[in-house]
Amino acid sequence: RIEMPVRFIVDRDMPKDVKHLTLAYTLFDITARQPPVAVHSGG
Repeated sequence: RIEMPVRFIVDRDMPKDVKHLTLAYTLFDITARQPPVAVHSGG
């Protein structure tokens, strides 16, 4: 079992007459990605 918390942020200014909200998410396999290269400015 793996726990993967997900956070959804819903705008507080959403119209008051909205009674139902459907949230969805997609998981992407990023295991093949290379780590980002650090950029050094002159110094």
